Amino acid sequence: MGLNMQHTTPEESLIYLLEKLVEVIRYENGYAWELMRAITLDKSAVIQLDRIKVHIRANATNGYTFIARTAKPEETIHFSTAALTLRKVLAGMSTIDKAIADGSFFIRSSFENSLNMYKLTICLLSEASVNPSLRRLWEEFLRVWDAEKQPLHLSSIEKQHTGYDAFIRCIPRSVSEGSI
Repeated sequence: MGLNMQHTTPEESLIYLLEKLVEVIRYENGYAWELMRAITLDKSAVIQLDRIKVHIRANATNGYTFIARTAKPEETIHFSTAALTLRKVLAGMSTIDKAIADGSFFIRSSFENSLNMYKLTICLLSEASVNPSLRRLWEEFLRVWDAEKQPLHLSSIEKQHTGYDAFIRCIPRSVSEGSI
């Protein structure tokens, strides 16, 4: 599917965005590419974004082939989230850890695969502010996916700051000051 092609269904839009993400990873980040290959090669999963389900799989044909199609209604979901959750994470208003803990990111996978997906996601988030292709893909996501459902002001990734003190603030003062 071409960059300017109008997608007639949300499934086609999601498939297009996933294919573009794989393309960016393949050609612009060797570490992320090897990690993605290790996670996905000869495996399949059903992902859901805003109740739109897509079945993805990868095989070793021609080295690596990524295949995405509309999922059948009866297929089991392996990963599910909402576009709003993704936008909050990218805006620095939430973290992946919080989204997993509160159920905003649903993951059905082995611990090893979940950990590798976490590593890949962190890798892509850390590179998003310096990689023009990832920034363009994020802008495309915001255009293609219905961001008007729940407006969220997003500043550019470069201007976002993460609050690292959330867990520290939960420690009782007597413990943090060593007066126990």
